[in-house]
Amino acid sequence: MGALFAAHAHQKGVALDTYRFLCDGQRFGPEMTPTSLGMEEGSVIDAVLPQEGGVTGSGGRVRMPHNNRVSSSASMQTNSMWKNTIG
Repeated sequence: MGALFAAHAHQKGVALDTYRFLCDGQRFGPEMTPTSLGMEEGSVIDAVLPQEGGVTGSGGRVRMPHNNRVSSSASMQTNSMWKNTIG
C-alpha cells in the first residue's frame, strides 16, 4: 500500500505523512496489502487528516478564513487509484 500512499500524497501535493489511511475504521500502514486487510473489489479506503489541538477558549466557535477549509475525510475508491498506481 506504500505506492498507493505515495500516489495519493503526490496527487494532493502534500507530504507522505499528511494523511492517515483507514479501512473499515482501522488505521493501517504502508506495509499492509489488500489481502492482509481483507479488501475486495470496490472496497473503500478513507484518507483522513489528523486532528491537532483541541477546543479553543471560545468553545470552538472561532470563524475560520474562507480559504482555510480542507475536507477532513477524502474517501477514495481503491480500484482506479490501485490500477493507476500498480497496474
